Amino acid sequence: MTTTPESPQTQAALKLPELLAELPEFNLKRFGETDFLIFEGQTFTNAQLADKARRLATGLQAQGLKVGDRVLVMMVNSPEVVISLQAIARVGGVIVPLLPVLKAAEIQHIAANCHPSAVITNLPLATMIKPALEAANLPKPAIIIAVGNPDEAKTAGLISFSELITSHEPLTTLPEVQPGDLAVIIYTSGTTGKPKGVMLSHNNLLFTWNSGQIPEHVSGTNPRESEPVLAALPLAHVFGLAVMNVSFLNGDKLILMPRFELPKAFELIEKYKIAKAAAVPAMLLAMLGHPDSTKYDTSSLKFVVSGAAPLPESVLKGFEQKFGATIREGYGLSESTVSVSGHMEGLTIRPGSVGKPNPGVEVRIADNEGNTLDTGERGEILVRGNNVMMGYYQNPAATATTITDGWLHTGDVGYFDEEGYLYIVERKKDLIIRGGQNIYPRDVEEVLMAHPAVLEVAVVGLPSEKYGEEVKAFVASRPGQTTTAEELIEHCQKFMADYKAPAYVQFLEALPRNTVGKILKTALRDMR
Repeated sequence: MTTTPESPQTQAALKLPELLAELPEFNLKRFGETDFLIFEGQTFTNAQLADKARRLATGLQAQGLKVGDRVLVMMVNSPEVVISLQAIARVGGVIVPLLPVLKAAEIQHIAANCHPSAVITNLPLATMIKPALEAANLPKPAIIIAVGNPDEAKTAGLISFSELITSHEPLTTLPEVQPGDLAVIIYTSGTTGKPKGVMLSHNNLLFTWNSGQIPEHVSGTNPRESEPVLAALPLAHVFGLAVMNVSFLNGDKLILMPRFELPKAFELIEKYKIAKAAAVPAMLLAMLGHPDSTKYDTSSLKFVVSGAAPLPESVLKGFEQKFGATIREGYGLSESTVSVSGHMEGLTIRPGSVGKPNPGVEVRIADNEGNTLDTGERGEILVRGNNVMMGYYQNPAATATTITDGWLHTGDVGYFDEEGYLYIVERKKDLIIRGGQNIYPRDVEEVLMAHPAVLEVAVVGLPSEKYGEEVKAFVASRPGQTTTAEELIEHCQKFMADYKAPAYVQFLEALPRNTVGKILKTALRDMR
């Protein structure tokens, strides 16, 4: 295994990876043996992780895993997850990452859909997963590989993760797969029905960085020292997976958290002088409002990439002012392999915007008939490019309604300004139509967020006999601040037409969110 970087001339000629399994090789050749991952105070080099992944790959082959077999990976963030993902890629298997908060019924549905050959998890979760797999009536029983005490794993009738690694030699060959082959299935959150499996190819997952977005230091023409990156997003989410892949390419050092927690994140930023982070708005809001944030030295933080949900301008400006770090908001979804647009390096940041379309990605705004709308007009965001998913696994009907003529229908409403910056207005299904007038919840939310007593807010439409729909706001107040529904309604009426102002306001201690921080508006509608 190479442990020293190639010469500058060789580095500049390095071919960018086309398969997930090539990421560790590229990283080792480009940067030599370096500290790649820090987890719970323990440091792992890129060479150590690559060796473990290759040994686990041989172990998976010994258990009968073949090219194209699906493997569920269900654990909180840990080095074992990184090793598992690379091992599965090494044998040409299909990675199916699952959030560890899923319940037995959800696991059963996913297993029945994708027919996994194996599951990699930890001992506590294995006790729940095992009966869920049995209930899925798989054509062939899936093996369960457990992280934890080897003796306990054997007693429970499971295969030991650590023994698979220690008892096998490294797999040195790359799999016989092509860049267009299926590499990962990401299951959607299922907020609008049962989860659907988003099929992503190797090309999908690496396209964003193979399409002209790679900084010069990756290609070898402008090398720089690696920077510590806070990795607190779940590796089971496409956003977290992208952060890991980019770190292989950039030579950055991942400071991995099992899950995002405060003040632990502040401690890590201070201890490791973290320069970059990827986050969802809920994380930024929590950091901004945490009472102990000023007790830590967070001056090393240069910028944060925000995505997965709309970021209120008040949070963006407040975060930048408090922490001195630039927020680069972007836009994407699982079906677009996380990336559609962003504030790329060198692009002037436009608050409220999600930047400009990434190289190689086409974006247009369309009406309900699919006609392209003019600058400034609001409509559905359609996306085309090699970042668009292969389709939904075993679900051709849903695929056909989501992708038409190569265009991905995102279900998001947005518009372009005159300089080509993209703005996200709302989910199409969240649009409120009151008395024939369109009301975009985010417009109302931005006004409410400007009130000094409002910490966070979500606006939904409720059925109304008189108007068809009526506007309701769910509000969480700032600690120590009080306000009333009447005061907030009057506040809205000062800044927008009366028909857009909420008719109802309900106060909650906190808004319901899913595991990646998106507000669950379906749950709020059920509260009526």
